[in-house]
Amino acid sequence: MESSLLGSEAAAKILTKDSMCPTLTVKQRIYGFVTCFCLGMLFSFLSIGGIFAAFLSPIKFAILYSLGNITSLGSTLFLFGPASQCKRMFKRGRIIATCLYLISLAATLVFAFFVDSKNPLHRLIILLLIVIQFCTLFWYTLSYIPFGRKIFKKICFACCCSEEEEEKVTPSK
Repeated sequence: MESSLLGSEAAAKILTKDSMCPTLTVKQRIYGFVTCFCLGMLFSFLSIGGIFAAFLSPIKFAILYSLGNITSLGSTLFLFGPASQCKRMFKRGRIIATCLYLISLAATLVFAFFVDSKNPLHRLIILLLIVIQFCTLFWYTLSYIPFGRKIFKKICFACCCSEEEEEKVTPSK
């Protein structure tokens, strides 16, 4: 069943090579991944449900949203392990998005815990950090989808730019 769940025995070997919990079976690691990922999504959706409250209480929103992202990101540790996941995150095509994401995540939590929430400027900074966190995570995630970033760029150009502007940016061969 495990090999059918993963698609092949080769995929199962990848999961067991550098896992966070080497004594867990592949099936147990998949359950751990799904559980953490779903919890992370639950935290994120709960925070998004209170997005309008974010203007009144950005600290609660920032903490719940960031906790959701950390939990979802941590779910991959069950599958690949910390060392392998870090190697993947800091590959050439992902390093900038990864660093910006981690910096915005840490800055969001620092502002949420240690900065005066009564100050409207601080509230605005927290909301800006959440937007940066979301955008960098989105860009990072696109790097795992074949041609994901390229397709997203084309969609953005199609929505925002004329064909002449797109040709200037991406000359045809």
